[in-house]
Amino acid sequence: MSTDPASLFGWDQPMKPSKSKRGQPNGNAAPIGSGPAGETCRSCVHARCREFAKRYWKCDLVKATGGPGTDIRLKWAACSRWEAKPETP
Repeated sequence: MSTDPASLFGWDQPMKPSKSKRGQPNGNAAPIGSGPAGETCRSCVHARCREFAKRYWKCDLVKATGGPGTDIRLKWAACSRWEAKPETP
């Protein structure tokens, strides 16, 4: 048996993102990449930032939890529920 604390407590194992039963991350309203080509979550009107000690991006179309399971990444390809942000003058 190893006495290394990292392997004893599983710290040497990489963290896996939280996923739903369909294999997609839980934060998106629809499968990632099912939206318009060339668009990302960053350009979607539904992407919202929640600020605490850090910034956490969530999708307005999904019930947000306090954990990482419903976080989104702004670089993800847009889903089919993507809507353009309004133009600012």
